[in-house]
Amino acid sequence: MIELARSTFNNWKKQLVSKEKVLHIEGLIQIIFEENDPNHGYRRINLTLVNRGYQINHKKIRQIMKKYNLVCTRLTHRSRSYRSYKGLVGTLAKIR
Repeated sequence: MIELARSTFNNWKKQLVSKEKVLHIEGLIQIIFEENDPNHGYRRINLTLVNRGYQINHKKIRQIMKKYNLVCTRLTHRSRSYRSYKGLVGTLAKIR
């Protein structure tokens, strides 16, 4: 029998459980990214996970996306141009 401190054993056991949880989350992130074409960045993936009942830090999501090279290609800042047109706003004066 190996003599270990109780805290060492519990820390080791906790790390094993967290690795399994991370693997599950990595799979979810990949599935969400593939479902939506490369349109979702880490913010939208985070919102989707919250809607599915998972509470994960955005930094962890970015780390996982970087690990698997999941990059949002369509909705980047450069792909969108500024549009200030809001349509007809307010009321028009009647013409006599």
